[in-house]
Amino acid sequence: MSTPRRVLILQAPPSGFARDLAAALQGKGFGCLKVNFSLGDWLFWHGPGTIGYRGGLPEWEGALRRLIADHAITDLLYFADCTPCHRIARRVGEDLGLRVTAFEYGYLRPDWIVAEPGGQSAFSCLTRDPDRLKAAARDLPLPDLARLYPPFGAAEARGDVIYHLANYVGAPLYPGFRRDRRFNPVIEYLSYLPRRLRGRRAAAAAPGQLHCLRAGQGFFLCLMQMENDYQIRMNAPFAGQADYLEEVLTSFAAHAPGGTQLAVRLHPQDNGLIGWGRLLRRLSRRLGLEERVHLVDGGPLEPWLEAARGVVTVNSTAGLAALLAGRPTICRGVAIYDLPGLCHQGPLEDFWRASAPPDPELLEALVKVLAAHVHVRGDFYGAQARRDGAEALARRLAAPVPAVFDPAPPAADSLPKGVSRPRRLPDLGRVAVSGASGAIGGALARALAEPGRTLVLGGRRASVLEALAQDCRARGARVQVVPQDLAQPGPDWPPGPPPDLLICAAGCFAGRHHRDRAEPEAALRDMIAVNLSGTLALAGRVAQAMRARGRGQILLLGSLAALGPLPDAPGYSASKAGIAAFARALRADLAGSGVRVVLVQPGHVASAQTACHRGPLPFLMTPEAAAERILKGLEAGRPRIDFPRRALWLLRLAALLPWRLRVRAERGQAFTVAEEGTEP
Repeated sequence: MSTPRRVLILQAPPSGFARDLAAALQGKGFGCLKVNFSLGDWLFWHGPGTIGYRGGLPEWEGALRRLIADHAITDLLYFADCTPCHRIARRVGEDLGLRVTAFEYGYLRPDWIVAEPGGQSAFSCLTRDPDRLKAAARDLPLPDLARLYPPFGAAEARGDVIYHLANYVGAPLYPGFRRDRRFNPVIEYLSYLPRRLRGRRAAAAAPGQLHCLRAGQGFFLCLMQMENDYQIRMNAPFAGQADYLEEVLTSFAAHAPGGTQLAVRLHPQDNGLIGWGRLLRRLSRRLGLEERVHLVDGGPLEPWLEAARGVVTVNSTAGLAALLAGRPTICRGVAIYDLPGLCHQGPLEDFWRASAPPDPELLEALVKVLAAHVHVRGDFYGAQARRDGAEALARRLAAPVPAVFDPAPPAADSLPKGVSRPRRLPDLGRVAVSGASGAIGGALARALAEPGRTLVLGGRRASVLEALAQDCRARGARVQVVPQDLAQPGPDWPPGPPPDLLICAAGCFAGRHHRDRAEPEAALRDMIAVNLSGTLALAGRVAQAMRARGRGQILLLGSLAALGPLPDAPGYSASKAGIAAFARALRADLAGSGVRVVLVQPGHVASAQTACHRGPLPFLMTPEAAAERILKGLEAGRPRIDFPRRALWLLRLAALLPWRLRVRAERGQAFTVAEEGTEP
């Protein structure tokens, strides 16, 4: 007798789809359990059949393995494959031999849900062999792509707002949950109000723009996506769409036929928080394209696809629509439809003059396979559409995995156009991390470990460095371990030429062991040697080498204790205030040299330091969450990165209080430190 299958459902769309899916699976004999990570998850399904997870990301893998063992889980199922908890789940599921399925909004639009083994885009296991696709499609029917259900835009927007605002206000109920979006949800949703007003005017002007661009030698269409989209953040070689636009416009200026135009079309759900129009005007002036680049915002997409000479996209689902319209298309990221014979496989420079329309036979085969084996018909919203989609997805899970899928996605070095999963801060080919054996330094090293990047890891604890190096190598990075102790004079570190980015994350923490005693003198001396004098010497030496080369970045790890000194750790506060002053002075010294100085001032981050802390730890966050904040700040070009914002605002408000009231308020945050309190 076969063992009954049990499905663990992780995050799902903000609707009743997960409940409908569980009911459909149970009707086919599956057992189901749903994990809620946040208040938003809880609102859409709670009670029997669900379990809450309130831990952080570092503890998630262990908790997941226990859940799988305790409940005899055979299948993992989740919505969106790139969220941090789902990336961990995918790795755990594959390690344990479970069937892992990721579902998402479909490549085919509308009324389709994509459900693939493992994930989408760079994690897709669908064969990239055109001959296998044609063979698999030979006996399949051509799908009817006409709309089956009414639009559910209002229901989708309502669910999205409820979900993200609930997570925002309900954060204390799920302390380990971290929003994985670039923008604050309150600000983002408010931004849509003026965006809609501007969008209506722009949509009314779009037909006139199209009429003008049809004349002359024609135009190319550049498709934008949502800046928050994981397809941009994880499946493309860009830090953001600004880099994408700069690449496209630079290539267009140098290689497109004279007289041709470039229409850049915004995503219809762009929130308006980034001034794409200003960016395009600035790039156009610099490249001499003032009369040839046009921003398009609104109106139906189909007329633009039919009229364009060619279409450029990162990896939008609209790229598939461009192929169906017979347009030459090039993808700058990873896309399931980016195949030889469909999309241009050469460099962007050649696309403007030597592109070809898609092979109709291969395109038809791909659409048949997508409809039959990669998608199911239905929607995440609307009662009937939800039930239809849930029932179809349950049937898909009950059937064997089709032979058109490979056992694993393509290797990173075989992905098209050199895209490495994922790719952040692509200009940083060599990164040196001082203090890599600490919590934040280690988390930054892991986050930056990618194919094509070299990491130089330094720190006091050799065993921790070796384990970290092994993890980073598994992610595709080249790693050099060079133990380092900033408190002791030694050979120049890092070895070799100056890195593209130096991360100064080494640090010690010392505080009072007892309320009526001072900080231990030996610990104070070591802390000042590491936190201040050693860090200043390292950063100053590397800064001069970077200045001579004409480029580089230095990241100095301070603390919010520099803004709000801790009465129970005055020496530590002083060392971090020194780092803040040094960062400002070094930035001024290097102005105009091509070397950038970034000061990072976090609040409480889980580490050996906080483990020794005996007292309140407000707004405690994981090292991974801290690393993500830091990398987003680097991507945005910020000279100073302070977080969490709630702690920062409280410090600013406290600074406005009279001295006696401020001292009284600080007494509520009093703490002591256990005997061991260092983490270099």
